[in-house]
Amino acid sequence: VYAAAFEHGLLPGAAIDDGPIGRGEVRQAANWTPENSDGTYKGVLRAEDGLVLSRNTMSVRVGERAGLDAIARVATASGIEDMPRMPAVYLGAFEANVADLTTAYTVFANQGVRKQSYIIERIDDASGETIYRAAHIQARALDPGVSWMVTSALTKAMERGTGATVKALG
Repeated sequence: VYAAAFEHGLLPGAAIDDGPIGRGEVRQAANWTPENSDGTYKGVLRAEDGLVLSRNTMSVRVGERAGLDAIARVATASGIEDMPRMPAVYLGAFEANVADLTTAYTVFANQGVRKQSYIIERIDDASGETIYRAAHIQARALDPGVSWMVTSALTKAMERGTGATVKALG
């Protein structure tokens, strides 16, 4: 969601409202009014804080800016096929298997390059000859600058956001 919005010109420091979602605010789900999980609202914050602090209302607004088609395109390029085109995806509410989701997240660390995942690197026979080697297929999925912006926000989530507790546990 954030990668698609950053691709379309939203900057991490742009102002996004964390207030309640009003009826009709979400184009394809006029009666959908998701709330923040903690039941609070923090007013206007930096766009990246929606990701860093897991603010649902901000993520919905960022998703609305990006658009479902752009989000689906980023998802597909990153390895998540058949993502539904419905606003619930702004909050990560869609099905994906662990392998595809893991591959998709590695795009950020790989500076926008999607690398095919594999379980077995190679198999050698008893004489040491390689009889199988995994394909090392890769393709550009995102602009490196967009990947950097998302990676920066995810790093902040681990430092001071919703992932800080996990980091503290080691």
